[in-house]
Amino acid sequence: MIRIAIDGMGGDHAPKISAKGVLLATKNNPDLHCVVFGDETLLRPLLGDANRVSIVHTKDKISMNEKAAIEAMRRDKTSSLSLAMQAVVSGDCQAIVSAGATGAMVAGAHLLLKRIKGMKRTALMPVLHTKGHVKLLLDVGANIETKPEHLVQYAYAASIYAQAVLGVESPRVGLLNNGTEAGKGRELEQAAYELLKAESNLNFVGNVEAKEFFTSDVHVYVTDGYTGNAVLKATEGTLSRFSSALKTEIKASKLAMLGALLMKRSLKNVKQYFEVATGAILLGVNGPVIKAHGSSSDEEFASAIEQGYQVAKGDVISKLKAVLESEESE
Repeated sequence: MIRIAIDGMGGDHAPKISAKGVLLATKNNPDLHCVVFGDETLLRPLLGDANRVSIVHTKDKISMNEKAAIEAMRRDKTSSLSLAMQAVVSGDCQAIVSAGATGAMVAGAHLLLKRIKGMKRTALMPVLHTKGHVKLLLDVGANIETKPEHLVQYAYAASIYAQAVLGVESPRVGLLNNGTEAGKGRELEQAAYELLKAESNLNFVGNVEAKEFFTSDVHVYVTDGYTGNAVLKATEGTLSRFSSALKTEIKASKLAMLGALLMKRSLKNVKQYFEVATGAILLGVNGPVIKAHGSSSDEEFASAIEQGYQVAKGDVISKLKAVLESEESE
């Protein structure tokens, strides 16, 4: 049985959405048990007596305000987020999922779970889907300033995830850059390119531009947290705007509505080419930490829980530790 700690009070729509997500995830995964941390008076009516779901009561929760959340995480040991992380530290749970403030999660993970020995920087990594192909992008915001050697570790961490969770035998690694030719980019990208090229255990394919993100056959894209976050947010915003604009134009005309009805299946298939991740894993700490979107729907939160479940089942953290330890011994 895989036990996942859930921050039941984190997110814009908690605890309603987190509870619904838990019920969906446990229904779909018979060997999953969710331990939900939060106010039982609010959670119990939503969860009822569901199988493989337990509640650990606490009325304390972390604010969604980033600055206040980080400070609260440092001093409040009884919040739903802090208790959920402590459950992973103790070994009672194998992963944690929260839709709470990103800064609080990153700070809490460093304080409680601690960084893996040998891992110089942590990285937030969402999983994005284009029909028939999965893409991993990191870092998307755990660290703004990054060194070239950190990007090499990101490449190894993401490659291990792709192998253990996604079943990709030899993940193709690309360096996100402003051109495909060697020598492009800032000092960071130029130095990282040479380091990545020298790693015989990585399937490094060179520089990749952001415009190729949805069309290339690369599995892993490495970059610094500032650039990665900008690319992710631009992608999410563009896809959201395209979707809303398409709906507006279809509703403006009866002929367009008829055409949309006839193309319903095709339009649904097109959506599969541009699926933005519902959760991001914080790679580099001693336990799987999954950050769901603050505004997640119940289906999206369930998907984030299932991501934590897959990471725990694939034993990603132990495999990453083994690689880092072998590097240290060389």
